[in-house]
Amino acid sequence: MHIIDVLVPVMLLIALGSGLVRIRFIGPELIGGLNKLTYWVALPALIFRAAAHAGTPQMSSVWIALVLVGATVAALGLGVLAAGLLQRPAPERRTFVECAFFGNLAYIGLPILAHSLGLLSLGEKPELLATAAIAMTILTVFNNLLVLVVMQPKGLTPLRMVERIALNPVVMGGVLGIAWGAAGLVLPVVADRALQTLGGMAVPAALICIGGSLLNAPLGGRLGGITVATLVKIAALPAAAWLLAQWFGLSVADTRIVLVFAACPTAAAAYTMASQMGGDEAFAAGAVAASTVAAFGSLALALAVT
Repeated sequence: MHIIDVLVPVMLLIALGSGLVRIRFIGPELIGGLNKLTYWVALPALIFRAAAHAGTPQMSSVWIALVLVGATVAALGLGVLAAGLLQRPAPERRTFVECAFFGNLAYIGLPILAHSLGLLSLGEKPELLATAAIAMTILTVFNNLLVLVVMQPKGLTPLRMVERIALNPVVMGGVLGIAWGAAGLVLPVVADRALQTLGGMAVPAALICIGGSLLNAPLGGRLGGITVATLVKIAALPAAAWLLAQWFGLSVADTRIVLVFAACPTAAAAYTMASQMGGDEAFAAGAVAASTVAAFGSLALALAVT
């Protein structure tokens, strides 16, 4: 199912980041600048383009998104409970919860679905991919709203929270993309290619930053928490998603979309957001790396049961 073809390059990019920092080809200042570029420019471009090309949301996309939102809330609750048992500083606890539910949908989920849906008839594939893209966008918006609530940036009053949600670049990219596609608008060729190129840099930039941070990340005392957060993300969340998919009676194809998205490892953006919102960058970097390795098993199982 080409899972290795998708996940191994992710690990190689993380290793590349570590190697570049180790030989001092890049330093902390470049890592910090690359993080900002990824968060404020590349990720929004990637999400906007995916949503804009998906078209008008269908009911199947809504049901898939609702199931994934329910599973995410379950993982969030479990993460909050587990984080409360950790005798660690608040930034680490908040980052723990973030890493327990925030999945790598665009970078790993969609490519794996594209490969797996190739097993279905060619007539169904474009429609199913569009359904997956719209559901992914809805869940991405929801996840980013949760991140703002969980990470609690300093000085975040209710009014500031509304403002941060409205002006969050990733959320804006998703909402504007859905609106663009629903209106039946077509991106000009020049703009589409520019967004494709810009969004394409989000994956390598974020992963190289993660690798660079891992080299000097003080993971001592964090390994237990990273392990638990990884288990919540790649085991508990998919289990909750499968139960909800059965409860709602989703089709086999829609259940596959649900399980692949649910079984994805912690998003590389979790590291970027932790660094931007006063979280524990080292914990986030470790959780992304650990869950990416562990996701080989969770994604294989997700595809096997559907």
